[in-house]
Amino acid sequence: AHDSLEHGLRIASPDATQTDYFDYLQDLWGWLAPFESALWLSPWPLEVRAEARTDKLAWIAADLQTLGLQSFDIAELPRCANQPQLGTMAQRFGVAYVVEGAQLGTKVLAKRLGPQFAPWQPRWLTGYGANNGRYWRQFMQAAEHHLRAPSLHQQAAQAAADTFETLDQWFVWCQQERNRRNDAASDLLHTGVISLGWT
Repeated sequence: AHDSLEHGLRIASPDATQTDYFDYLQDLWGWLAPFESALWLSPWPLEVRAEARTDKLAWIAADLQTLGLQSFDIAELPRCANQPQLGTMAQRFGVAYVVEGAQLGTKVLAKRLGPQFAPWQPRWLTGYGANNGRYWRQFMQAAEHHLRAPSLHQQAAQAAADTFETLDQWFVWCQQERNRRNDAASDLLHTGVISLGWT
């Protein structure tokens, strides 16, 4: 599911640009905004350190503002209506696996896009900084400990798969909307050019 999602993302391409990063952040914000607080404010084992993992929306917003959006622009971004299930701890582990995995993957993006942004260091790409690897290991160790029962493991795996699918569908929808707006702008410009030609 992760591979399928990644292969469809423009930001994952070797020739990704600052514009691709800007689009990616807007889409990611719209997906995460409806449920981030509920995810991390729910009950978690202490070793997960949920309080240190919350508020990634602030990281994304910081980058969007640097790239030109105002706070009110960010608040008006489309939000995904298809929210993941967070009712059980196993489901929350599955959803958080996707969220934390996305953060872990920013190391690849930072290496690829960093030279384009220098000397600016995007907040989302910085993530947990030197703690990126350690936080991921702590999360996975906690998951392995608390999801030992096969039924819990399966429930978490299903939640992760569903979350990947939802995120994939959201990115596809956002790209379609972006293409539609660009086509509409192009049509408007074309109509204006033709009109000017007749005057």
